[in-house]
Amino acid sequence: MVRWTLRAPSTLLHRLHDHRVAPGIFTLVAGTCVLGSGFAILFAFPVIAFLALVSGLSFWLLFTYYFFTVMTVSRARPSLTAALDGDWMLIVVSTQSVSILSTLVSGDLTRWGEVLLGVSVSLFLLGALLYILLFTLVLYRFLFFPVDPIRFTPPYWITMGAVAITTLAGALLALDPRTSVLLSEFRPFIIGSTLLAWVTATWWIPLLVSLGLWRHLVRRVPIRYDIEIWSMIFPLGMYAVCTYYLIELLGWTGLNPIASGVGGAAILLWVLAAIGLGRLLTRIL
Repeated sequence: MVRWTLRAPSTLLHRLHDHRVAPGIFTLVAGTCVLGSGFAILFAFPVIAFLALVSGLSFWLLFTYYFFTVMTVSRARPSLTAALDGDWMLIVVSTQSVSILSTLVSGDLTRWGEVLLGVSVSLFLLGALLYILLFTLVLYRFLFFPVDPIRFTPPYWITMGAVAITTLAGALLALDPRTSVLLSEFRPFIIGSTLLAWVTATWWIPLLVSLGLWRHLVRRVPIRYDIEIWSMIFPLGMYAVCTYYLIELLGWTGLNPIASGVGGAAILLWVLAAIGLGRLLTRIL
């Protein structure tokens, strides 16, 4: 996205009007907030985390209303099968990433803590609603239109990653120890919604694995490195992380093997993808 902006602004503008690729712009929001969350959790740099929150929230507001306005008034209307894929779930991922960072930063800003918690809760609920709507469309697309094995690419794993990050956002809110009036009112609902999100994410994994086996073993699509493979790694890692937080929230220690297994799979896949990327760069250079 940054490369498009610097090298070809006109190309970027054209892509932002394309139903098939425009959702990719929300990766800028998610990336900014994940970076800010890292500074908040790993390095305890609240100022940098807060600046990342301001940037991420600003990007989210700009991209969300620009995207939905342009998609609504656009005259070019591709078919559902041509336009809808897992990338659309980046809208949910970006929304929940802002919610997570807002929750983390709110503890370091006492004066504005309640306001930021309000932002966190509001975006958590909005992200959950957007997921329900998009989940319905994706499932409708799966069940009532032909699925091309060539186009069934790793970004469909974002359908699972979107509810995994929703689980993480809800767990962070529910685990917040502060005596906030807002959280005390909504905590039971947040816990229930968080569990629902985790169950949905868990439901997706066997289905996506089955469809991947169908793609490669039945329809004989060759397995080779593609940059889109990274769209599969992040959701798996997010699922492992959110499961650990769910264990802390509910005390369900029996879920530890699931979190460890999926986390190990994400690490293995990351290593294989890194090797594939290295071999690709070697051939190019």
